[in-house]
Parts: sequence; C-alpha cells; structure tokens
Amino acid sequence: MQRPPPDLPADVWSIVASFLPPEELGSLYGVNPALFDLSMKERYWRVCFNGDKRTMKWLRKNIVRKHVQGYVRTVEIKPWQIEERAAKKSFWWSLFRLLTRESDEWSKRAEEHRKQRKIAKAIKRISNAVKELPNVREYTVQCPEGDCHPALVHGLLPSLTNWKDSLVKLTLCVPPDSLLCLAAVELNQLERLELVFWSKAPESFQYHVIEPLAVFINNLCTTLESLSIVATRKATDVDLALLFKALGTFSHLSHFDLSMPFDGSSFSTTRPLLSFVDRHKGLRSLELSTKPAATRQSPTQPEHKEWIPRILNLLDSSFRNVQQVNVALRPLKAKSISDALIRFLSIHGHNLALLALTENAGLSLEEVQAILGATKHFYHLERLALNVQRVDEALFRLLATRFPRLKHLEIGFMYPPISLHSLREDLNKNREFYSEWGLKRIEISCKCCPGPMEALLKECIPSLEVVACSHPKSSST
Repeated sequence: MQRPPPDLPADVWSIVASFLPPEELGSLYGVNPALFDLSMKERYWRVCFNGDKRTMKWLRKNIVRKHVQGYVRTVEIKPWQIEERAAKKSFWWSLFRLLTRESDEWSKRAEEHRKQRKIAKAIKRISNAVKELPNVREYTVQCPEGDCHPALVHGLLPSLTNWKDSLVKLTLCVPPDSLLCLAAVELNQLERLELVFWSKAPESFQYHVIEPLAVFINNLCTTLESLSIVATRKATDVDLALLFKALGTFSHLSHFDLSMPFDGSSFSTTRPLLSFVDRHKGLRSLELSTKPAATRQSPTQPEHKEWIPRILNLLDSSFRNVQQVNVALRPLKAKSISDALIRFLSIHGHNLALLALTENAGLSLEEVQAILGATKHFYHLERLALNVQRVDEALFRLLATRFPRLKHLEIGFMYPPISLHSLREDLNKNREFYSEWGLKRIEISCKCCPGPMEALLKECIPSLEVVACSHPKSSST
C-alpha cells in the first residue's frame, strides 16, 4: 500500500503553487483551509492594473470582496495610452465634414474630451477598487517610456494616502511632472523608495518637481532605510544636484543606490551628492552603477565623469558598517576608479559580505590581482560578482586563496577557456587549493558557455553544488 506523502513546509507548497496557472489555483479552494489560504495568497498577493480590459474587470470585481482584500500586499499599476478612436468613414460623416468649416478643430476637441473622460473613468475605477485594501505594503507605478498618459499617472498617485500606515516600499517610474502631487502625501511607515527618471525635464524643473519631491522625501526622515535613484540617458536636463541639495539627513538610511549615465551628465555639480553621502555614516549597502550616455555637443566636465571614484574616496574608516558594495568600473577601467576602489577595499575589505564589480569590457587576470590584492583579509566575504576576459585555473586559484569563505560566485567572461582539457588538468594539479574552499554556487554568464564546464567544475571543486550558465543581460538605456 502506498504511504501518504509527508507534511511539507508551507514555503514548499507556496513554490509548488507558483507554477500553477490561475484556473488551476481556483480548484484548490475547496480542498481544505490550508490550500484555500495558499491559493488566495498566490492569486491576490500581487495585483496589477495594466490597461487590459478583461484582467482589470476581473480584478475590480474580486478585490472589493471582504475575504479577498486582506490577501493583497502589492499593487502595481502600469499606466497606458488612451487609444484614439478610429476615423469614421460613413457617407454622412464625410458630408458633415465637407459642410462644416471647423470640422477638424471640432474633431480634435471631441477626441481630447473623450480621452479625458476615459482617463477620469479609469482613475475612478482603480481608486475605488484599491481604497479598501488594508494590508498593502508595496506600491509601484511603472510607466513604459513614452507610452503613458501623464494625467492618468497624476490621478493615481493620491491613492497612496490609503496606505499611509502600512506602505513600506514605493517605486515610481513616471514622467517628472507627475511628481508634483507628492508634497501632500504622508507615508508614516515607508522604508524603501525607488525613483526612476526616464524623460526630459519639464520647464521650471526645480519648482514643479524638485521642491515637491524633496518635501515628500524629507518627511520620511525617521523611517527611510533604502533610497534608489535612477536616471537614464533620455532624462536630459534632469539635474539631480538640485534634489540632493534639498535632501536632509535620514537617521535609518542603510542602503543607497545611484544609477545614471557614466559621464555624470545628470549632475551640474557633484558636491551635493558627496555631502549627502558623507552625512550618512551608517550606510551598510552601496550600489553605484552606470548607463549609456546620450550624445552631446560638448563633453561633460572631468569632475562629473569621476563621480564614482569621488564617492569611493569619501568612504573612509568613519563608515564602519559598509558590508555590501556594487561598483561599476566605468568609464572603462579608468585609473582613478581602480585607485579609488583599491583604497576603499584596503579600508573596508575585512568587513564586506558582498562585492560586485560590473565591467562590460572584462578584467584581465592582472587587473583582478591588483584590485583584490588591496587587502590581505576578506574575513566575511560570501558573495562575489565580476566580469573577466577569460576563465582559467589561475583565476580560480586566486579566488580560492583570497576568499576562503566565499559561498556564491557570479562570473561573466568574454571568451571561453582555450581548452577544457587543459583547464581540468590544471585544476586537478592544484587540487589542494580547492579542497577546503567553501564555494557552493557558481553562476556563469557568457555568450558561448561550454556545456561540459558544469561537470568539470563540480569534479574539481568538491564543495560545489550548483553551476548555472546563462547569457549576459543586455545593457539598459
């Protein structure tokens, strides 16, 4: 007789349920209370309004029910463009346009009025659907670049006031002029804020965007723990120096993430940025990443291009809590960046648990040795990510000796090993370096990752459990 399956932890059942389509989740409702609760969480934990009429109608119908409202934790809104009405081709419409002198102007006014009605209707429907949700903790407004209506965004942001005592994470990827209404929004528990600037700055950027946004962020001075700001190359005329100049001090800020074009064109001066970082000695995690720069008639000033080394040089021994660092080595391994990084690692290397060095061009073995040789002791480093030109045994031996407690390695390389047979022989020849290495997982990113490499690495590194290969991600704009 077949024995019944043993009891599984709730998180295992949750993983199983994540692979089920919505129609299959519905069949779990009547099995027992535990599976009912599991299926409800999987179906309603995150709700998304994206303009699809069928999906939005189903959501509006269901999340207003009392037994459903308590399960919703994340609300995501992806504003959409209101499509123009197809031109009429009837005989009578053509005759009307022929006889009416101002038919074109009248048609434009009528079409604009129709769009405004549809926007107001969408705002009302979504606001009514989400206003009674009691446990929302994350709210995201994600506008496709150049493909959303600003009035729709502006009308949906006031919904934030519904969760002023429960919301902990807010992500806004919207046109800058939509941020005007944030000054009146109060969120008492917000811990994580992510802002993405992807469009050209409007006129009077400082008064219509920066000042209301600064008021909103400064009101989070006692709760904010994570601040992430992204500016793409399309965010021309967006001067983030004005924002950082207006920001105060946040007593609990532990994570800071800044991503912008590598030439520093998002700042008219870096002094407010450096002053902001210097005021937050309690930072634990820091991410400084770069994006492609827009074509300009004249290059930016050298001090703007060196915004990353300037921040790294600022992080002296008074920043005692830094444990996670993700640094972009652009523009293309400039000496100022490598020198600043070496100095930073010599001060904080003993305390780091995560180190990520992003460089699309790939580091040579000599460059890796120079950077990672900055300090003799990486006591706590458990996760490392870097891009190299080529993988060979000398690189693995360097990592095994420098990071004996490393658990997770993410490595990207431009060229595959010259010979897998030679790599296996070299690894086996120096097997004593890997016998006590605690590495558990390797994630390899390469356009042409050799298939046998997974078995080869598991054979030569005894502690290794997982080897995952993937193609490199395309750079974001």
